[in-house]
Amino acid sequence: MTKTLTEKLYGFSKIPSCLNSRIRQHYITILKDLLTVEYTGKSRYCDSGSVQSDTCAPTNCPLYYYEVEIVKCDSQPKIVVGFSYRSEPNSVGYKSEDGYSMNGTSKSESYGPSYGKGDVIGCGINYLNQNYFFTKNGSFLGSAGSLFHIDNYPTVGLNSFGESVKFNFLGPFKFNIEDYYKKIISTERDEINSNTVSREDLNGIVHFYLLHRGYSKTLKAFKNETNADGMNLDLNEDKSENKFINQLYISNEVVNKMESTLEKRSVLIDGILNGEIEGALEAFSRNFPKIKKSSMAYVMLVTQNFIEMLKNGRNTKECLSWLQENIKKLADNDDFEELFKNDHFKHVFQEACGLLAYDDFENSPLKANLSKDRRLETAIVVNDTILKKYSRK
Repeated sequence: MTKTLTEKLYGFSKIPSCLNSRIRQHYITILKDLLTVEYTGKSRYCDSGSVQSDTCAPTNCPLYYYEVEIVKCDSQPKIVVGFSYRSEPNSVGYKSEDGYSMNGTSKSESYGPSYGKGDVIGCGINYLNQNYFFTKNGSFLGSAGSLFHIDNYPTVGLNSFGESVKFNFLGPFKFNIEDYYKKIISTERDEINSNTVSREDLNGIVHFYLLHRGYSKTLKAFKNETNADGMNLDLNEDKSENKFINQLYISNEVVNKMESTLEKRSVLIDGILNGEIEGALEAFSRNFPKIKKSSMAYVMLVTQNFIEMLKNGRNTKECLSWLQENIKKLADNDDFEELFKNDHFKHVFQEACGLLAYDDFENSPLKANLSKDRRLETAIVVNDTILKKYSRK
């Protein structure tokens, strides 16, 4: 089966597919296609409006890219194409009137040509180089500043009456994104191949990765294969032959603490990846009592079990009752109010509950929540939470 463009670029990660019609200013109109936007304000400086995608750009891929066609505007448009989170300090944009770019501050810098009606502006993230980039009518314009490690939502800002743009999230694109993808992968591969890593260093890196991720069975097999009972990963001393591992700055004390939780983490992760979430919740609470019930780890586990119940055909009323009961357990914690202010929590909770809006949720826009990737995301959050709490110096 031939892969689609999005599958080639992002695998099966959840990606933006339409605009968020729930959160917008009243002078921004989103048309029925959920891709086209019109500005109906009075063009005052204080009336600028913006619109975001339904979800943020994926992060577990080499790059992300989308395009915007300028459908209508006057001779001096005030359009900004880019990414934003929730606040202006973390916004990245390419301005139509002067071609300047913004990257996290109100100060703009000279970047590319201006643009207007009929132009197609592309906006992307290069995760390998850790930067943003823009294109105009299929031409690459270069880096537009360092990447902000936040939820990056494709965003357009408008400020002139009658301005209209249309988003293209899925392609085909004006810019040859496949060629660019191949180019950055090739460059990264060449850079990796140009470095020489000793067998000792390589074994240390693999050992630490498996230990960190909680893959105890694979780690045991790896130790047997390399004839090593353990790896000396104490990086307090500057050893030139360990220059690659030295960059990890992991002491033996921390490694020992990680090893002390390895077996329990491994069993927990296996349970999550196999969809056995109720058992994982019980084991998590029993084995790691220092972790607060209001942590994102508990939220991910509770919503994951709710999703598994829906997948297994359990009665909707029963699923909701279970969710309410377990959310109340989290709510008993004093920190729960703070958790509700967390955008990531709200997003996770809305995504899980949003499945109930569809009769056929397996073919809904939220179907990514039913995938193995969602289980993996939960496992990673749980594992990282344990390590932060139990492996500190």
